[in-house]
Amino acid sequence: DLPAVFRDADHSRRRTHRRPVSPAFAEWEGRVKLLITTGIFPPDIGGPATYVPVMAEALTARGLRVSVLTLSPPETRSEDKYPFVVIMIPRLPAGLRRTAYLIARIAAVVHQHDLMFAPGLPVESAVAALLARRPYVVKIVGDLAWERAVVQGRITDDLETFQTRWYSPRIELHRMALRWATRRAARVVVPSMYLRRIVGGWGAASERLEVIPNVPPPVTGDGTGGISQHRAEVGSRDRFRVMTVARLVPWKGIDQVIRGVATLEGMELIVVGDGPERSYLESVAAATRCPARFLGQTSRAEVLMLLRTADVLVLNSAYEGHPHVVLEAMALGVPVIARAAGGTPEVIRHRETGLLLRSGDPAEIADVLSLLRRDPELRVQLGQSGQGWVQSLTLDDIAERTYRVLVEAVAGSSRHDPQEAGGGNRCGSGRPDRSGASGRGSGS
Repeated sequence: DLPAVFRDADHSRRRTHRRPVSPAFAEWEGRVKLLITTGIFPPDIGGPATYVPVMAEALTARGLRVSVLTLSPPETRSEDKYPFVVIMIPRLPAGLRRTAYLIARIAAVVHQHDLMFAPGLPVESAVAALLARRPYVVKIVGDLAWERAVVQGRITDDLETFQTRWYSPRIELHRMALRWATRRAARVVVPSMYLRRIVGGWGAASERLEVIPNVPPPVTGDGTGGISQHRAEVGSRDRFRVMTVARLVPWKGIDQVIRGVATLEGMELIVVGDGPERSYLESVAAATRCPARFLGQTSRAEVLMLLRTADVLVLNSAYEGHPHVVLEAMALGVPVIARAAGGTPEVIRHRETGLLLRSGDPAEIADVLSLLRRDPELRVQLGQSGQGWVQSLTLDDIAERTYRVLVEAVAGSSRHDPQEAGGGNRCGSGRPDRSGASGRGSGS
């Protein structure tokens, strides 16, 4: 059994009580022109690329006039059509030139909107909002200052230690900028109680912090078509298939997964994702003779197809806010093994909706994988229980909570009448019918 702190970490499942609607909220409801900023968007993969299209569409259906501003490689266009505007700007190399360029572009666009919601690009969005004199809401899914320092090899401390120590001026500058952007926001959305505690330590006022969990997008199909062929294309039809889907960075603990799988007969490991650790991980697999396949970055549709072929998903991350890939695996009925770190225990209840690892070392991983391979009934039980729990996290509820936070933010920060706002829905009053949102294609 795990310690009580993990067994009882069920806070993000609790529905929050709705606050009374203020007169200012009623004035703005259905009239807000919203800009959403994100660093990644389909065809990219990753948490924000999964979250933003789904939430933007749900907010559009609630009467907000939504535009999404995102970075993209040169000459990339979104192939999908959305009921909101998509503005793609070039993804320049990191540095001061890119930061200045992003701030200028975001400021020019947000000036035409009433409010900005930033699931990505938090610092650039905060500066742009200040220049344009617009309120903004930020969504914090992790400590970007810590992530950058770890990826660049400047520190090896874990996230908790990072919150309590001082580092080089470069690291401190990044940390200070992120905390400033967070404290200045009209509201701060976090997906887990774990991140609420972390962000509260940055000085964000508790009354401005909102815990709204992530939700997996709708998953269609029963996953039976083409699975056998797909398994043969990416590995063996007969081996017990272990899958991990992650950015290949140090805190994901994929080297420990490789070492654990390498000690077991009749298993294969499929690694989906890319990142700076790929060469190192491939060398670990070669040295341990682990039957691992590295597929690199793939489309989300391909990720879902691969998950349908997996016997188990392993996420050995030492740091997660509220992992999207765990929610997606659960939605497909795939049993999940994950390290009890960060916000993950708020998603997985040990031996009910998945299995939690204490340390995530190779021996523990091998033991748990052996248990699941020996016990197909347990695999089915965990898969079905996880699927049932994810289905209780409805998009409608989470979108409604997000909608209210956004409208309250603009209503509380507004200095102008909504009838005169940059984008309001000026014809009629009140909130439009949710099924009547007009569709607008993506643009560039």
